[in-house]
Amino acid sequence: MNIFKKGFLAIARKPIRSMISLLMIFCMAVLTTIGISASHTSYHAQLEARNQVGAYFELTIDVENFGERLEELTLQGYDLLVIPEGTNMGFLVPPSNEFYSLNLDDITVLSEIEGLSDFNVEALWFEMRVVDFNRIEGAFPRATDIPTVSLRGIRDLSLLPLVGDESIRLIDGRWIQPDDVNKLVISEEIAELNGLSVGDYMTFETIAYEDTPRLEVMERLGIFEPEIVQIRGEIVGIFESNRSITLTPGVIARSSENTIFTNLHFTEVGIREGDPLYYKAHFHVENIDDFELIRERLISADIDWSRYELIDRNETILELGSTFEQLRGIGQLLLGVTIVSSFLVLSLTFTFMIKSRSHEIGIWLSLGTSKFKIIGQILLENLLLATVSLIICFAIVPLLVNGAETVLNQQIVAEVEDSQMAGVYVVEDIDDIETVQLVITTDTLVIVVASISLLITTATVFGILPIIRLKPREIFARLS
Repeated sequence: MNIFKKGFLAIARKPIRSMISLLMIFCMAVLTTIGISASHTSYHAQLEARNQVGAYFELTIDVENFGERLEELTLQGYDLLVIPEGTNMGFLVPPSNEFYSLNLDDITVLSEIEGLSDFNVEALWFEMRVVDFNRIEGAFPRATDIPTVSLRGIRDLSLLPLVGDESIRLIDGRWIQPDDVNKLVISEEIAELNGLSVGDYMTFETIAYEDTPRLEVMERLGIFEPEIVQIRGEIVGIFESNRSITLTPGVIARSSENTIFTNLHFTEVGIREGDPLYYKAHFHVENIDDFELIRERLISADIDWSRYELIDRNETILELGSTFEQLRGIGQLLLGVTIVSSFLVLSLTFTFMIKSRSHEIGIWLSLGTSKFKIIGQILLENLLLATVSLIICFAIVPLLVNGAETVLNQQIVAEVEDSQMAGVYVVEDIDDIETVQLVITTDTLVIVVASISLLITTATVFGILPIIRLKPREIFARLS
């Protein structure tokens, strides 16, 4: 008789026993599939998030050192205070923007450090009036506001963290690039309100200051009439905001939609040409695993570090990693418990079922059937049951995965809410949290099939060995 036919007949002969085995293998397959899917999905979600957000170092002016340099200027006789006539108010005015700007040569030195993928530079935000322009007034407009926009100069807009975390998203044109001159990227709201599109120009008004910034203070007080100059910029991109853009303290642009991104030189002209004010630089790490090594290389660079502060900006990665590691841990725990418990349950079950077939095994051995053939026959029966169980499992597991998805995403939301309350991680709306989707891939199915087959083979061999090692006489003696 064909070995497969024997297997099917053996399964049909004991329907209750077969159904119990079928149910156990089915549950094992379902839990294994969900466990592998959760581990696989969380791992790749974490990698995708790490690559999207990235990790970088931020270079800023050291506040303590800045204060010390101001004090030194005072001791050298430089008058930091401007007190206009008829007032009792003094204004602290450093000699030039260079005094509290990042040095571009130092930034260049750091950008050449091995292990960095790219770097970015941001100019200090400032306000400019726009000719023939309507701005977003916000919820509480004030008649005393100067109708300005907030200009944000940047070397490469695509590297801005706001772009990386999709707080802003490009909907037309392109981002600001390192070689751009007099280029602009505006918000969708500004474009619609003013009928602007990519390729149009905007004209800004600024003040032609002399060498000393003291005149800027005097102009604000109305002590002298400055020369107004106009600068034109071409719109190369339009973005939409998914979250509000934080404005610089003191900026009166009223709404984050009034933020306009531009290239570095444009802001230099707007503030004081030839005297740039770079307040922040980012150095992006190529391989996140080398983060600490890159830090050591950076702080070993030959620049005046007393002037700067180097800040780690990988906390977002750590927060994402913590959340996804917990998700991955849940999947691995589920997988581990499933495998161990399945092996124990299957081994005990198969041992009991095989023991009930001791008389049959004894007859096979008496007829000269080899032990390997007997093991193969019983293993085939169990694998046939496993095949049916896996087919049923793969047919309905997508429905079960939806329930597992809900549980896992509730875990993520709970973690983020706890972090929000602790002030560690803040989102504008809890609905903005990216949920995880459990995807059952072909690789997952292959791993499940291989795992179930290995477990059943091991459990079958483990269960039959106590009997198959005996001689037929010993088996019948035990039965009697």
